[in-house]
Amino acid sequence: MESALLFRRFTMDPETVARIAYRGLMKDKKAIIPGLYNRMLVSSIPLTPGFILDRVSKLLLRRNATA
Repeated sequence: MESALLFRRFTMDPETVARIAYRGLMKDKKAIIPGLYNRMLVSSIPLTPGFILDRVSKLLLRRNATA
């Protein structure tokens, strides 16, 4: 998993994610999505056709041959 393009490019360190999640929890938020990229990705899903989502998912999760 660590060699997948998605994992290497858009991961946040665990401490940052925990801090964001804790703050959201303390504000009684129902959904906490850390990071601008993640928020943009989640909000675009309903607007994107399924076949495109499938192709993008396969591309991003594909193992990099050089890793």
